[in-house]
Amino acid sequence: MIAFLKGIVKDISKEAIILDVSGVGYEVHVSTKTLKNISLSEEPIEVWVYTHVREDSLKLFGFSSVLEKTLFLAFIKINGVGPKMALAIISAAPSLRELMEMIEKEDVNGLVSLPRVGKKSAHQIILALKGQLKEGWLERSEGQLKARKSLTTALLNLGFRSGEIRSALDQIKPGHDNMEEELKEALSHLQPGK
Repeated sequence: MIAFLKGIVKDISKEAIILDVSGVGYEVHVSTKTLKNISLSEEPIEVWVYTHVREDSLKLFGFSSVLEKTLFLAFIKINGVGPKMALAIISAAPSLRELMEMIEKEDVNGLVSLPRVGKKSAHQIILALKGQLKEGWLERSEGQLKARKSLTTALLNLGFRSGEIRSALDQIKPGHDNMEEELKEALSHLQPGK
């Protein structure tokens, strides 16, 4: 799974960019919020990525912030909300904070005004996410994604391959006090014979 890309933007369309990463062009579907932060340039950009795999396709969805990716991931866990719908909701919302407020205040009419959201979907979104989007939920999720990126970078620098790193990080148990403990556990899953 691809979680993060850094490269040069080669092309921009209404809903996707082509990102050149070391000579390989990745098509990354993005929200309008992310598009506002992107321009054609020779300067590399960083994009947080969600890899969506189905038996007939593989698509990358990219985000300019960890916050946006975290909210997207929360949406796609809801029954009936796929990646395209989640991206459309995030794109159409006035801001991520206002979107979260709609959910916390159970603003069904506000949610229904967003594309692809009917009353049934609005109620599902509220039921699934109300109460989870406060008390530091986003900050904690953002911290977890940043820690995973740091661990991945450290393990790549130690010579491990991205596939085995991803597998090891997926096996880490939650509740570590610091990154050093997480790194030790990841290394225990990467040792020969494990």
